[in-house]
Amino acid sequence: MNKLLLLSLLIMTYSGQAKSDDNAINESIGDALYLKQKNYSPACFYSKDNFEGESVCLTPPETMDLYDTKDYDLNDKISSIKIPDNVQVAIYINDNFNLPYYNLTESVDLAWLNKMGVAGQISSIKTLESPGFCAQDCVVIKENVINLNDIFNKSAPEFYDKNKIVLINVDINNESNFFVGFMGYPQIVIVGKDMFFYSSENNPPLNMRINDNTEHLSLLFKIDDHQLQFQYLEAQGTTSLNTPFWINSQYSPEDLANLYITNSISENEQGDMPENTQPLILNKIIMAINKDSHRDKRGALGIAGCIGIPLLAIYNYVIQGHCNQLDKLVGKNEFSQHDGEGKTLVVAGSAKPFTVVKPAINTSLSPAPATLVLTHLNTHLHNQALTLPAAAASCKTSVEEILSARYPRQTGIRCGSRMSILLADFTLLFGENLLNWTTEHLTQVLQSISDHGTTGYAGSDQDTESRLVGRVQEAISDLGLSLVTSMLQEAFSYASLNYARYFMHNENQESFATPLAAQSLPLGDYILPLETYIHPEEPPAPLIMDDGQWFRPEGLYFEVMVIPGGDQHVATNLTEEIVEVINDWRHFYNQVEYQADHNGTPISRRDRTVYAARITSNMLRHMLADNSSDYQFVVVKFKGKIVSVLASLNDANGRDSYINFSVTHPQYVLNPHENGSVRGAGTAAVRELARYLKEKGKKTLGSNVISQPSAIVKKKLGFIYKDEL
Repeated sequence: MNKLLLLSLLIMTYSGQAKSDDNAINESIGDALYLKQKNYSPACFYSKDNFEGESVCLTPPETMDLYDTKDYDLNDKISSIKIPDNVQVAIYINDNFNLPYYNLTESVDLAWLNKMGVAGQISSIKTLESPGFCAQDCVVIKENVINLNDIFNKSAPEFYDKNKIVLINVDINNESNFFVGFMGYPQIVIVGKDMFFYSSENNPPLNMRINDNTEHLSLLFKIDDHQLQFQYLEAQGTTSLNTPFWINSQYSPEDLANLYITNSISENEQGDMPENTQPLILNKIIMAINKDSHRDKRGALGIAGCIGIPLLAIYNYVIQGHCNQLDKLVGKNEFSQHDGEGKTLVVAGSAKPFTVVKPAINTSLSPAPATLVLTHLNTHLHNQALTLPAAAASCKTSVEEILSARYPRQTGIRCGSRMSILLADFTLLFGENLLNWTTEHLTQVLQSISDHGTTGYAGSDQDTESRLVGRVQEAISDLGLSLVTSMLQEAFSYASLNYARYFMHNENQESFATPLAAQSLPLGDYILPLETYIHPEEPPAPLIMDDGQWFRPEGLYFEVMVIPGGDQHVATNLTEEIVEVINDWRHFYNQVEYQADHNGTPISRRDRTVYAARITSNMLRHMLADNSSDYQFVVVKFKGKIVSVLASLNDANGRDSYINFSVTHPQYVLNPHENGSVRGAGTAAVRELARYLKEKGKKTLGSNVISQPSAIVKKKLGFIYKDEL
């Protein structure tokens, strides 16, 4: 996709004026945006193509039922329509303004009327002032431009600092070819059933494959002071086809003045529209402002709860807030009150929700599968997708806390900010291969900076080296070399773990990014809501390989136990048993050789598995030795022997816990198809962990995953097969 061609399409500018209506809660709030007592040029309707033949011209708000009009012989004969700026035309297939109908803001000739399926069928027409955008049942021929600043500022200027929400619902098919986005970024391009999300000029787009059965696509933009979030929902008729998640992206406020909806992406430099371009049907556009509810920092969980409701559940989310909570659409007066948290005020578009069809009630009480669902995809972590979460984990804080501390400008002594900046610079210098991106090399560099004021490695990036040297010297002056080294080693071990997980979660990729390149990849946040989790009554049973077939033996189950970190009084003294087993596994993985390229990157899937297992087994050994109360360890036994150990880290907020990784018996990892191999231990561990955390009052179980742009849905969670969950 030629990005310059996209930008060349964005040449139209538009300014409208808007005001809000407090009272029209269940009516078309778009009506309130129409200004009165203005003079408009007329829209003209012609009996022949190319704006010729018999014609009639109407000035807003004039209407005409062509079937009952004796002065004009235009019923079912209109072949072209000329529409001036700031005027909108509604065309009806039936007389007396009966449905169906379309709204137009662009002039159309006979060819476009044929593509719309209305040539020779128009029986009623209306003209009205365009309120700055076409809100419902709109046909986009070339482009529709929404002046966001004009609408939000003039409709609700006193709420300028609140979340701004734009919802667009369009028809989609295999021939779709359109663009929705801003003059800068982000930008969304739809080609057939492929969606491309461009977060910046330098990063490759995310490629999301849309379900082949999708007929309607909803695009939701949420803008606040810090970021722009994007979400989409696919639907076939009244059935939603995907679980929406937020894509987080940075933006420049000056780039968000206009939202462009452009039909057809040109394939040449002249910007010519392909001949087979079909009209783009905008079913609905809604603009609203929203006060975030602080009850749930993962706002997407409320969205996920809507998915059981057919038809544009995401639409009802915009109108009613979190559809499974008490948030609701309100008028401006109520929105202004101090208790307006979580509520939504629609400022443009129709505020009447679609009819909600109640989902079928499940009376079987069968437990839902312990599936972690993607809720957020962060595309802009200052090119630190590996090291920023690592610094947060090491410093027992959150990525959000580090970013909120005016990051990355802050260079003070805060652990999170300091560790993330130092790790990022180290990765800039040495992250192009795995030969230098190691704990040993990091330690050597720190020692060299302390002794000689240099990294000891001449490179071309002198600015980054000078910056790293200065910041390390400052840290050593504050804390001492020994403490700085141990802190950075711990943080780097988490970064290495993140890179190992990147290998495992993207195992089907043909190529893999270096640590430096992986810094720019999106970071996915997968969540299992524990409030709705139901633990299976049946004990977990294994799958065993026998003569090339997996079978589930009767009466044979896993033994699963959760050991909280810091607990020195486990009756079976299981902690010491785990340490002994993990040490054996660690030694085994370290003795297994793997093939690597000239950069030290493992070549095959098995090579990457060995590389990752070395890191995870070593990390688990350190965690067990540390025995911090921030962790839980889930031990899975089969026939009395430990076959898998999973570690999870509690979030500093006290509500959430994250799966760090699991380590599995080498036999089942390296030779998974040999007789006697066992599967299902990972699933058993996750389910028992979910039960335990729910009992302890935790709200979510999650996992952070670095993703390739074209691989959003992951197959694994650590060594846990997602299709088993």
